Amino acid sequence: MSQQDLKGVIVPATTPFDTAGEINFGAVSPQIDWLISNGVHGIAVGGSTGEGHTLAHDEYLELIDVAVEAVNGRVPLIAGIITDSTRDAIKRGQMVRESGVVALQVTPVHYLFKPTDNATIEHFRAVTEETGMPVIIYNV
Repeated sequence: MSQQDLKGVIVPATTPFDTAGEINFGAVSPQIDWLISNGVHGIAVGGSTGEGHTLAHDEYLELIDVAVEAVNGRVPLIAGIITDSTRDAIKRGQMVRESGVVALQVTPVHYLFKPTDNATIEHFRAVTEETGMPVIIYNV
């Protein structure tokens, strides 16, 4: 999919957890099917609604892979990246680059300190260049 395909209603998916606090990967596909059957134009996973900031790298990657498989090209899938480090944002973006997501939804680095405007611009430039992916700025 191209950047032009990012239009309409793009919704955040929740990340389902079981009673032990583990991701219930079996519940991801039914949720995605329900969202698509109700007319969404795209889905974002691993963002703030999806608890992306709480997931370990391996959990995050598996969530993206399960979501890509569930979407199966029916709508664009966007990977949320919430981290307070440019290096970690790049790492997560590189991890999902070949997965089938069409763009990254990236937060600015701002939870621990307020960077300058130039530092914020550099953060998004670095993530975009180092991942080779379109980046949607996600200011929670």
